[in-house]
Amino acid sequence: MIISMFNMPFHKKVMLKIWTSALFIILGGVAIVINPGSVEAHGESFRNGLYFGLGTGLIVAGAVNIIKCVQLLRNAEKFRVAEISDSDERRRFIFAQSFIWTIFFMRVLIFVAIVVAGMYSKTVCLTLAATIGVYGIIMRICYTVARKLY
Repeated sequence: MIISMFNMPFHKKVMLKIWTSALFIILGGVAIVINPGSVEAHGESFRNGLYFGLGTGLIVAGAVNIIKCVQLLRNAEKFRVAEISDSDERRRFIFAQSFIWTIFFMRVLIFVAIVVAGMYSKTVCLTLAATIGVYGIIMRICYTVARKLY
């Protein structure tokens, strides 16, 4: 849906989705390869399972997205329907609203997590506080860029 926000021909958007999906596959492979225990991927170590799970998830998501995009490019009727759906303003508005609500609730959850974590672990509390701080900085940068663009 994020790619739908770009002002370019729909065919180029589909090709961009294919390239980003290929990047997901590459990143998934890198996540599996850099895992020090990748030979025993189903080991009991949390880190091994984390990298193996992230890598496998990225590979599968990228492959499924590529398959969907290639099928879209091969079928003219599906392509036309997807192109109309992509430019639907109501759908874009609903996506933007749901995105805004999600961001708001995630911020509230992080603040609650900071309060709860502060009672148990200083490291977790400071990590969450840094996360919300970086989030605020990124949000300000995006707001400034969006004001310049629009």
